[in-house]
Amino acid sequence: MLFGGKNKKSDTKMFISEQRKYILSKDTDFSVREAYNALRSNITFSIIGEKCKVISFTSTLPSEGKSINALNVALSFSDIGKRVLLIDCHLRKPKLHSLLNIESTPGFSNIIVGDCDIDSAIRRVPGYSIDVITSGDIPPISTRLLESDEINDFFYYIEKDYDYIIIDTPPIEVVIDSCILAKYTNGTVFVVRENYASKEKILRAVKQLEFAGGKILGFVLNGITLKKALPLANYKYKYKREYEYFDECDETEKAVKPVKNKPAKKDKPKKIKQEKTEPIKEKKKLFTKTIVKKVPKEK
Repeated sequence: MLFGGKNKKSDTKMFISEQRKYILSKDTDFSVREAYNALRSNITFSIIGEKCKVISFTSTLPSEGKSINALNVALSFSDIGKRVLLIDCHLRKPKLHSLLNIESTPGFSNIIVGDCDIDSAIRRVPGYSIDVITSGDIPPISTRLLESDEINDFFYYIEKDYDYIIIDTPPIEVVIDSCILAKYTNGTVFVVRENYASKEKILRAVKQLEFAGGKILGFVLNGITLKKALPLANYKYKYKREYEYFDECDETEKAVKPVKNKPAKKDKPKKIKQEKTEPIKEKKKLFTKTIVKKVPKEK
């Protein structure tokens, strides 16, 4: 906002409007919906139990797609009749309220400091069958807010009314908030954008989350373009895949390579056919002769 505030604000609006195109809806491509259904199933089988499951979404760096993935997974669970609450715990740079086109306050931070109660902060977004708690007012120091005793009371109260609670948390390389919230969750989904964060940074973020006691449920590889999609029926679901198989044994590979003498393979069956045809004709002649001898003519 200090340098070129108007241009930065307009760029942000264009970015948010572009991100809204990726929210799950009836018009979403079939292959994309199936990808989120598979992600939903993997999360379901990773966490066993009848109680409410609390799942956080994080990444290594900003702009890797964790917020849109958290929203879509919440919508995917609601499609199968689950009671879902989506919470924006990215208290420094929240995004969910912009994606859903709702006000950011009152929200999570207002609940923790006691400015409002939980019920008044929960919102049902028109057109979506999920409940949402936005980030609320941006606190001066988010780590102090997340380490307060009120966080325990918040999750104890909120878990009674929902099957799944999806939390959008900040990138680990930026702030430590995701690691603080890890102890309140059943697991974390790690979003990685293709060709974005380096391998060293990803490994460092993973170790930092595990050191804080977080459980990583899995990784979501985001931002992939499927260039070889082939149309199948009325939707794109079949993909052209090419596989190469290699024998692990070196001796078998050496033995297979010399067997490329195709003329030799063709000559052998011809000789076998000629040898087989001659005795067959002789047997037929003998068979006809014996029949004639055994059936003499009547006098």
